[in-house]
Amino acid sequence: MQFQNINKILNLKINWNIVKNTFKKALILISTWFVLLTQTVFCQNAPVTTAASVTICPNETITIPITVTNFSQITALSLRLDFDPTLLAYTGFADLNNLLSGSIVNLVSVSPNLTKILIVWSNVNPLSLEDGSLLVNLNFSHLSGSPIIAFNNNANSGGDCEYADANGNSLNDLPTNIYYFDASVTNIGAAEAGTISGNALVCQGQTDIPYSVEEIPNAISYLWIYSGTGATINGTTNNISISFATNATSGNLTVVGANSCGNGVISDDFPVAVNAVPITDAGDDQLIPNGTSTNLTGSVSGGSGSYTWHWEPANLLVDPDVQNPVTIELATSVLFTLTVSDTYLCSSNDDVFINVSGPLTLIATATPESVCAGEMVQLMALAGGGSGNYTFSWSSDPTGFYSNLQNPIVYPTVNTIFNALVNDGFTSLNEDVSVNVNPLPVAPEMPSGPDSVDLKEIVSSEYIISTLQYADSYFWELMPETAGEISGSDTTGTIVWNPGFLGYATIKALSVNACGQSEFSIEKLTFVDNTVGISESENPFLEIFPNPNDGIFLINSSKPIEKVIMFDIVGKICAEIDHPNVNYRFDNNLKQGIYFVHVYMDGIDFIRKMIVHKTG
Repeated sequence: MQFQNINKILNLKINWNIVKNTFKKALILISTWFVLLTQTVFCQNAPVTTAASVTICPNETITIPITVTNFSQITALSLRLDFDPTLLAYTGFADLNNLLSGSIVNLVSVSPNLTKILIVWSNVNPLSLEDGSLLVNLNFSHLSGSPIIAFNNNANSGGDCEYADANGNSLNDLPTNIYYFDASVTNIGAAEAGTISGNALVCQGQTDIPYSVEEIPNAISYLWIYSGTGATINGTTNNISISFATNATSGNLTVVGANSCGNGVISDDFPVAVNAVPITDAGDDQLIPNGTSTNLTGSVSGGSGSYTWHWEPANLLVDPDVQNPVTIELATSVLFTLTVSDTYLCSSNDDVFINVSGPLTLIATATPESVCAGEMVQLMALAGGGSGNYTFSWSSDPTGFYSNLQNPIVYPTVNTIFNALVNDGFTSLNEDVSVNVNPLPVAPEMPSGPDSVDLKEIVSSEYIISTLQYADSYFWELMPETAGEISGSDTTGTIVWNPGFLGYATIKALSVNACGQSEFSIEKLTFVDNTVGISESENPFLEIFPNPNDGIFLINSSKPIEKVIMFDIVGKICAEIDHPNVNYRFDNNLKQGIYFVHVYMDGIDFIRKMIVHKTG
């Protein structure tokens, strides 16, 4: 097929004075091609021409590179690309390949929905380009949708898209989809939101009313907006719910899809009419005699249109679906509930209490009925029957508590009987309720056990206290902690002594029950010694006399005494004497009590207990 006439390729009116120099040589070449039309057979394939596809956000500017592969020994080209001008606006071209000297790029409007771009070039000398070479960049502004920029190899019998070889012969470019690759402009912005569905009529105070929209293409999240007040939107997908407050107002609901490109096109308004809820009144409470009936009187204000009425419990009414029903004969008090709905099914309810008089009843309760001393107890007086107009009073045994509250709070410290009295204006009735108060345990007496321990012979010792009333268990303490370990949870505490400890240790105990613990007992003082290393043959004679004494005493020893130190029962030093002679008279004005005399002799020391007793 011979390369087409340039005027036909352009398909538009061109000022030849502008282009004649550019195409002078081309016309000569075309004339030569025309002569050789019946003599030339071609087999060369046209280059592969590609308009690059792009991905964009809405309203972005777009550059579409036109590139070629297998562009070899080409002397002329004509390319036509069609697009929809309602979706794209052509803004020009750039980066035209400088080897395509004399090229023309023209824009032609074909119809309201079709515009074509024509790229034309020719040269006497054949031209070859490297694979992937850029012919030109076409620039656009995105207007809408995801348009296609398509090569048109059908118009003018294919002459609008065509290449010529070195001899001016048209190259094979069929089938079109092998040689021409269209550009697709993929709009990744969130699409336009569709129509919202859901309840257009709601009531103030209704909650979790569902609304939805079809999934919006490319939307990652959904932004719902309500123009009225008092509406809480729950959710960010295409399915949400709305809770309307009791003071909510009517408004328009809209939704828009969003992603990294921003918000898409917002939906049309979905009007939501929020109707006021009727205010229901079931009438005043009534007191009626046992076995009689009464009239209930309902009323309503607000709301819209006509109303429907319904009372519960329906089985106690002659007709539960009227405004003012009549009860059946009642033997017990009843709470009736009236529900009123308006034209828009907005509803509210209200209660009325019909008190049926009968024998006055009273139940007195205490919660809990068993407590520790000083803990809180809730008293309750549950009255029934009678007139229903009750007054209450409480008293106690032992005396000391009084209240006219129906349900007072008390903090008893001993076992107490509380008496509740109710009066309905005609009759009085009283009832007792008992509260058991669990006392705290009392402190034990001083533990009994050894006053002194020689670790040479003793590994452990036991200390004992008496069993105490109200005690569930006992706790023992040994001080200092370095003296050893004490164990036991009953009246016996067992100490395993620390072999390296010497000196005074104190032992005490307390009692425990569910209400707490007592104070500690008086401390038991025990002196801990260790005479390991002293053989019987080395053990000198030592005697304190008299013992007991009035604070004046002598020490008889078989060896010279180097030092004497006297301690009281809590370990306080009362006196210290160095090198007393054999007849030394110890007189230190000691008070009555128990003392320990520590005697040091030639590398050996002894401790003896001494009792000071004052007479008169």
